[in-house]
Amino acid sequence: MTGEQQGNATSQPREGRLRCLWKWIDRAFTRRLRALAPPPRTWRGAALGLIAATVAIWLWFNLPLITASFVLPPLLLTLLGLLLAPLAGGLLLLLLRLLGALPARFRWALLSCLPLLAIALMTTPTQTGAWLALGVLLLAPALAGGGLATLAGRDGLSPAKRILAGGGLLLGAGALLAGALWLLRPGPGAAAIPNAAAQAGAPVQTVNLPDPSQPGSFAVETLTYGSGRDRHRPEYGSDVDLVTGSVDGSRILDGWDGFTGRARTAYWGFDASALPLNGRVWYPDGDGPFPLVLIVHGNHLAQDFSDAGYEYLGERLAGRGFIVTSVDENFLNTTLTNVVDGMERENDARGWLLLEHLRLWHEWNREPGHPFYQKVDTGRIALIGHSRGGEAVAVAAAFNRLAHFPDDATVTFDYGYDVRAVAAIAAVDGQYRPGGVPTELTNVNYFAIHGSHDADVSSFDGLNQYRRVSFDDDGDWFKAALYVYRANHGQFNTAWGQYDSGGGLTERFINTAALLPAAEQRQIAALYLSAFLEATLHDQRGYLPIFRDARAAADWLPDTVYLTRYADADTEMISHYEEDVDPATATVPGGRQTAENVAGWREDRVGLRFGPGDNRAVFLEWNDGAPAGTARYTIAFPVGSVNAGAGAALIFAMADARGSGDTPIDLTVAVADDDGDTARLPLSHFAPLQPPVESVYLRAPFLHDDALTEPILHTFIFPLADFAGANAAFDPAGLAAVHVIFDRTSAGKILLDDVGLRR
Repeated sequence: MTGEQQGNATSQPREGRLRCLWKWIDRAFTRRLRALAPPPRTWRGAALGLIAATVAIWLWFNLPLITASFVLPPLLLTLLGLLLAPLAGGLLLLLLRLLGALPARFRWALLSCLPLLAIALMTTPTQTGAWLALGVLLLAPALAGGGLATLAGRDGLSPAKRILAGGGLLLGAGALLAGALWLLRPGPGAAAIPNAAAQAGAPVQTVNLPDPSQPGSFAVETLTYGSGRDRHRPEYGSDVDLVTGSVDGSRILDGWDGFTGRARTAYWGFDASALPLNGRVWYPDGDGPFPLVLIVHGNHLAQDFSDAGYEYLGERLAGRGFIVTSVDENFLNTTLTNVVDGMERENDARGWLLLEHLRLWHEWNREPGHPFYQKVDTGRIALIGHSRGGEAVAVAAAFNRLAHFPDDATVTFDYGYDVRAVAAIAAVDGQYRPGGVPTELTNVNYFAIHGSHDADVSSFDGLNQYRRVSFDDDGDWFKAALYVYRANHGQFNTAWGQYDSGGGLTERFINTAALLPAAEQRQIAALYLSAFLEATLHDQRGYLPIFRDARAAADWLPDTVYLTRYADADTEMISHYEEDVDPATATVPGGRQTAENVAGWREDRVGLRFGPGDNRAVFLEWNDGAPAGTARYTIAFPVGSVNAGAGAALIFAMADARGSGDTPIDLTVAVADDDGDTARLPLSHFAPLQPPVESVYLRAPFLHDDALTEPILHTFIFPLADFAGANAAFDPAGLAAVHVIFDRTSAGKILLDDVGLRR
């Protein structure tokens, strides 16, 4: 016998033994599985549990829409959904029969529920964690139903099956109960964070003027204007005070076509060629003329009308001597008829419509006998927008100075109104780009406000437009931005409320316990918007300090964290980090930038929480590896290249870029003159640097796909006289260098931007 034959002879018995062992294991395992397999009633119970949960979610989602405004589209959608869901499930079941993985009864129930669930949950906050949590909530009823049906059977069950069925029932019911309790509670609340501004080394002088959010001296009158033919709101229909015509927006507005467009027309009674000019007006009872303010809402369910939600602003501003109009653009909003496609990127049309409203007001002001004849100060106009309206007001201000529509130059413009101020509330940015480029604004006052817990526009997009506002004449222009801890998106409008996203059950993923009370959030908005209009339209420049530092309005503001940005036409930039990609060059001609003993140094784009931002800054990082007090960043420039005369102040923006942390950063700011005399002040002379502001706007951090923080730059202002007080030898007129010295916090990472001098 050869060696090969001997090997085969010895291997065959071994292979036979292995096959026998495998068969024995397979039979034993199969028997155990068959012994534990649930009976048919288990699957019936699981199917009933799944169907019950789906119907409950479907009704929870749809009933508020139907009861809030009994209109045909949501009712039809509800009935059609309930009727067609079993048919759709049956058709899908035919495809899955080939798999044979699950009993047909359960598969039919599962697939019948999927279409309803897909529609009911389409407004779930777009976060992976939220979908996972919903998956648990949907599986729990099936598990509980299967366990209950198994235990309720009359035939005998083995002990193992009873244990499994009981465990499934307890696990499913427990998960369902825990999930329901979790969703019904308002949320865990907001984390307590330090307020660095409260740790300032020097006192802050408050504004010595009346609280701008309080009612003014004028009695307030109200009226509405509109088509007189509105199908759903008598204030723009039979009860309208001033009847207006319509405007043709068909060459500017895209998306009002196809099935969705026809359904939109059927609901509203008009199409893009006959858009109405509707508005709610609050105005002072007086001779005037009064400045004119237009307010426009953003995107929301069209049938849940948004324009009435700014009455709190209209009443207060009219009492202070402004004519205020809340413009109706609900017909451009997301609608229940958007079953297939719909309008997108329509903010150009939103902005254009504002200009058509301004045309109307100018005509009224010139028309003898009209209630507003010579009542409007057409040289003082402001636009305020919320959400998509926040971008629309910037678009309107840009279109106002153009002779042609950027996307179709055959459409001509002839506006040229005196729009002096633009304010954006929780604005989006970049949904419309005129000619494919970002909207630039020149020589106009601009203000943006945003909340840290905005669950709709989760990034401070208004900072992009803030950067794109510039000044090139000697006007009293300024721009400012305000970031408010615990403010959300919807509470700036009384019709929108606490839930920025979701609907029915899915809106319960919002952490409402973390939010400022609605009255406090609207108090902040009313105060700042009123001060903005007082400063820009009534020339009350004494309110400007609250835009540079919120502590100047501390007696009027709710207690929370505020971060501010500010620049004006009197600011000369030393370095704004937009001029080139060389980190060694400054904005001012001849300026040079250096860093010593730092762990990191680069100029880069400042990323926002959701998407890249338009702004660039310098990133500076240091640690305790360098000798104490030697890590520094320096900007040197020729004497006289910026106006450092009497009364000038060093101004710059800074943010904590560590990503997390609860200890405010302190460092030293130093200035040097051309003789080498240096004066130093701690950053905390103004205020230490605010640690990253964490905003968990959903119920738990794991529900978020995006970052929990974003770097919000905060403006610091150091009068050169304060440096001269720290070192009498320092000559402000000979200013030649600015140093940032990392000597007061052992390690850190910051952003630095917009270093300049205010005259």
